[in-house]
Amino acid sequence: FELFPSDGVLLAYITGLAEKKNSLMELVKEQIRNMATRCQLKWGENSWQEASLTVKGMNQFIEDTLLAVARRVHEQMTEFLPDLGDYGLTQQVLDDFATLNEAFEVAKNNVSKKTSEREFKTKERIDKGNELYKMVVDYCEIGKRVYVKKNTAKYNDYIIYAPPVGPVKPPTNLAYRPGDFVISW
Repeated sequence: FELFPSDGVLLAYITGLAEKKNSLMELVKEQIRNMATRCQLKWGENSWQEASLTVKGMNQFIEDTLLAVARRVHEQMTEFLPDLGDYGLTQQVLDDFATLNEAFEVAKNNVSKKTSEREFKTKERIDKGNELYKMVVDYCEIGKRVYVKKNTAKYNDYIIYAPPVGPVKPPTNLAYRPGDFVISW
């Protein structure tokens, strides 16, 4: 049971991966803004070229939408490459942007994978804890049978007392971290 990682350990992995993903997401947004700025400088803010990037309201995009938009921007900018060379658009810039998009997708998938793994590992740890508890219950039953008529004190050592019945009390030292939505006490 002790070999299984605790939920805190698993959450720490997810938090680290989420920070990396969020950092990459901000870099993707920055690069998209840079691409849109190139279009605005060349053709104007309301040009069809700039509008074809469909990046308005980008800060509201969910991760999957942002990734799809980033790929579309890369495709559009590849078409605009001959016209935007004077505005700093090069094949290397496009290649770096594609690499960044791929890194963001991998980071996003890693967070999802670790989150699923955390759920599985939590269930696995609960199952192991329940196995241990059942084994203790079985040993206690054996101990009670051995000492039922021989030694009252030893018999009492094998009794598993039920938790006290009563209303549930709120936890003390309740804490909430809004950044990663963790509640602890």
